[in-house]
Amino acid sequence: MNSTEKFPQIKACLLIDSEQLYTEITNELLARYNKPSLSIETKIKMMGIPGLEATKILIEWSGIEVSAEQLYMEASDLQKIKFPGVKEMPGCQKLLNYLKNKKITVALATSSSIRSFKLKTDHLGHIFSHFNGRIIRGDDPRIPEGRGKPAPDIYILSLKVINEERKSKNLDPLTPQECLVFGSSSMKSSIQVSNLFLEDSIAGVKAGRSAGMRVVWVPEPVVLEYYKEEKNDIIGPNNEILFSLEDFEPRRYGL
Repeated sequence: MNSTEKFPQIKACLLIDSEQLYTEITNELLARYNKPSLSIETKIKMMGIPGLEATKILIEWSGIEVSAEQLYMEASDLQKIKFPGVKEMPGCQKLLNYLKNKKITVALATSSSIRSFKLKTDHLGHIFSHFNGRIIRGDDPRIPEGRGKPAPDIYILSLKVINEERKSKNLDPLTPQECLVFGSSSMKSSIQVSNLFLEDSIAGVKAGRSAGMRVVWVPEPVVLEYYKEEKNDIIGPNNEILFSLEDFEPRRYGL
């Protein structure tokens, strides 16, 4: 990571291990239609994209002859079975506890709809209680249609939610430069720590950077290997790539 001296101290952060379940569900659908397993290229294109849009990408690649709406509903039925088994990322609870002790605000931004988010998180109350309602989902009506990741809107909205809360407490608003986005291919949501965002995909990394925030990317090994030549361009300057959230060093960001 490059020098961070010219950046203000991080004051807020925008996590769960669900990407593997998405891959399992997608491969079950593909097998149902006698199609080959999901390619790494298509998997990467779908990651972090709102559900129906990701389904359209899958249909274009696989040639499945059903509507995106029908295939999306079939995926939703499988999600009801798979998602209750989703696990938190290693290091997630430790990080959230640390931020809580430091009185750092956390918010969460996810491309998931309210329905799928509920399926993934109802059994993880010990994690999501940290957010105190600061959770922005992909189907939030305040996000314009077609402005999901990699557009920055979901992060900008998350920061707005944090700043509205700060205003009610007579605190100064935070700037995007005071936000850190964590991006991981192994989780399907982003934590924004007043502003720290934990992101789950290249689309999310791009969205965080477009919002003017700093990014920590925690990709799956297969994704990092695929992008080994482009990884520095993806993450950009003054940002960081980690193999695990357990490797995150808060003090490097003034946390």
